[in-house]
Amino acid sequence: VADEVRKLATRTADATAKIRARLAEVSELSATSSSLMDAVVAGVEAACDSSIETGNSMVAIEGSAHSVLEMVDAIHGMVEAGESSSQEIVAQVLEINTQLDSANRAAQASEHAATQVRQISADMARIVGRFRLA
Repeated sequence: VADEVRKLATRTADATAKIRARLAEVSELSATSSSLMDAVVAGVEAACDSSIETGNSMVAIEGSAHSVLEMVDAIHGMVEAGESSSQEIVAQVLEINTQLDSANRAAQASEHAATQVRQISADMARIVGRFRLA
């Protein structure tokens, strides 16, 4: 009986050693898993922070794009106004040119009339000169 108790004690001691070894392995795996989970959590938190930062950057880019579009619209408006003003200026220059042509024709007509008046005046002076009493 004592021999069987020793064998049982030896088997119990062996089983206990195996259980302790298994518990040590489980504890080690648990610690490793916990460390890996902490690393995963830190990675997810960093990814979340990056996502938030990216979202903020996208909002800023969208705001900048809207500003650029507003500037383009303003420039387009100025170009249209400039085009309209340019067309108005061209029309006014053409009108001025027409008026200058008309004034030039009137000046030529005045010159022609002045020449005729001089001619008539010279003719009258000759005629009056004939009737002078000497």
